[in-house]
Amino acid sequence: MTLSLLSAASFGWQSCRLPQFEWLLMDSGGGASMSYAMTDMGDFMYVGGHSQANLSIIGAGGTEHHYADADGHKDLYVAKIDTTTGEPVDVFFVDGDASGSQNVLMDLAPMHDAAHLAVVGYFKGNITFNAYTSGPRIELSNEQRYRNAFVGKMSAADGHTEWAKLVSSDRDTNAYGVAADGAGNVVMAGKFCVDTGADPDEYGITASRCVGIVRKHAAADGALEWSKTWNATGSFWGVKAAADGSVYVGGSLQGKDVALGGIAAPQTSAEYGRASSILVMKLSAAGEPVWASTFGHGSVFEVSLSPDGSAVYAGGYNRGPATLGAASIHNGTLGGFAAKFSASDGAGLWLTEVPGLRGVRAHADGDSVVLMGSPFSSKKQMDGLTLRPKGSTDTFVLKLDAADGAGVWGMDAGGVGMEYPWAFDVDARGNTYVGGLSNSPSLQFGRRTLTNRMHESHGGDGTYQFFVAKLGATESLPDCVSSCADPPVVESDSCFIDGFCYADGEAAPYAAVGCMSCDATKDQLQWSSNSADHCIIGGACYEEGDYEPDSNRCLKCSLKESMSEWTRTCSGLPTIGGYSPWTTVANASAIDLDVDAMAEELAEGEGGEDFAVATAIYEGGATPTWALHSLQQLSAQVAGSAAGGLVGELALGKYRSYYGGGAAVDYAHTFMSAALSGGATGYPASDHYNVDFSGAADGTRAA
Repeated sequence: MTLSLLSAASFGWQSCRLPQFEWLLMDSGGGASMSYAMTDMGDFMYVGGHSQANLSIIGAGGTEHHYADADGHKDLYVAKIDTTTGEPVDVFFVDGDASGSQNVLMDLAPMHDAAHLAVVGYFKGNITFNAYTSGPRIELSNEQRYRNAFVGKMSAADGHTEWAKLVSSDRDTNAYGVAADGAGNVVMAGKFCVDTGADPDEYGITASRCVGIVRKHAAADGALEWSKTWNATGSFWGVKAAADGSVYVGGSLQGKDVALGGIAAPQTSAEYGRASSILVMKLSAAGEPVWASTFGHGSVFEVSLSPDGSAVYAGGYNRGPATLGAASIHNGTLGGFAAKFSASDGAGLWLTEVPGLRGVRAHADGDSVVLMGSPFSSKKQMDGLTLRPKGSTDTFVLKLDAADGAGVWGMDAGGVGMEYPWAFDVDARGNTYVGGLSNSPSLQFGRRTLTNRMHESHGGDGTYQFFVAKLGATESLPDCVSSCADPPVVESDSCFIDGFCYADGEAAPYAAVGCMSCDATKDQLQWSSNSADHCIIGGACYEEGDYEPDSNRCLKCSLKESMSEWTRTCSGLPTIGGYSPWTTVANASAIDLDVDAMAEELAEGEGGEDFAVATAIYEGGATPTWALHSLQQLSAQVAGSAAGGLVGELALGKYRSYYGGGAAVDYAHTFMSAALSGGATGYPASDHYNVDFSGAADGTRAA
């Protein structure tokens, strides 16, 4: 075995040591299923969500475990999984009825007696606890058109529910997060909505007003101890409770000088209260605000407490500038954040920009915090760490240093279809678990791949299925790496790219770089291209004719012009009649201009008709009047170009091929002649032919 010491750019994150994926399990039963909630207790992981039919869970060893559902309604479930073997031990069902189209078990939390779980969610219709276990049945009913919430206490041994309470209003009321304090009291966080009493719309629906809600229920019987809502707050998604009864919640706030009560200072959101901001808040055991922190442009999805209770971590979404203490985020282009606060007074200790998050867990060692990403669909670049989706949406896991928020390692995961992450946990041993749904034909985590038997390509019904993956606590060097030097030392016949090892010649598994492969002789830290059929721009593959997604059809892959840069297809010249279909000013050559795209954009503008106009141009069914109008504006645009004459000839040739000559082309030739003249002299066409384009929708006003 030989090794190469690479001389590439600096390896941005601290370590190339990564956790190993220990097991992956997936539902293979008929009907859809999803995992939303996850928490550990002792030797077991508890996973909650909903299912449409039977659960047939394929464990880590490949054995299928079948759990029958009594009906085909959307039920709630809690699956009990042995964390060592990756095999399910039991499944506890909460029965829903036929009207329960939106039944979701949203969150689970361990209770300090190590024998019970706190559970929350929302539903429509009726749900029945203990329908499949001994003991009295508990039925909750919500017959209105909106979702209402539930909160309960469940045995971790057999799923028996000791109590369950309905949290209702005349509009949507959803429970998103749950926690238990040292006394076993259950704290629920979510959204509470009420009818405003305004006149109904055409569908008979009146406007609602929604605020964040936090409730505390007694451990013994679920009796309500207190319930709090705050004006100007959005939904509370994350909640944790300390042993002393203190509560930490995360959500959003919008307003100026918002009084939250207690001893917390008034809060003002972004743009002097005009935009929504991230909100993290501490409540006393009695539900009174102790401190609050508002910053950025977004919301919290989850919070987590450090093992010693001295710090609280928060993560979620941010799409603008953000400042917390001495740290700041410039513009929020990655879409998310992770932050650390002092639990005692709310002082901001650090702030890190990451892609949007759905999971935040303080590691049991106290030295790190682990994050799970929300679904992402495009490449994310973070100071040397690259995350890429394999399919339409995937997820990722990041580890940060708890002291300062610096990145330690990161990896993406998913299949070629859609993965939708939601459930997340880090257990007391430091193992990380990721769950959600998948509709990919196979699901890949690291080098582990599991076939989705319900995918249509394998003869299944095509519904999405829940999955759970485990990353071990031990971090080790990847097989192809001998040292995490800067840069890493990699075997000479391998590549180490985006956190994974690939053999020389192995194709990239990501759709965006599907034309590339590992070429250890060229670059062992980046994908290499051996394709003559694609443009490679910004590290991604594009086929001939592909447009840059955000360019409004102005930048195009043209293999004839360049395989490494976009080719411009529009001129960026001044407006005609107050409308310019091209916003980027640049020098255009004759070859750069894509007349088809130009005509389509013109037809969609103020002076044209609508998209049907452009469609008709391409189909050759245009009438002379409006087809001419597009050509008139095109003529004037190309007249201002240094290459206007040649472009005019190209444009005329294209339209002769579409319309086969005739009156429209003959009439248009006048304006193309103006373009030729304008191109040679730099004067606009109207200076030569006194053409007035400003108000002639039918293109006939010309002298």
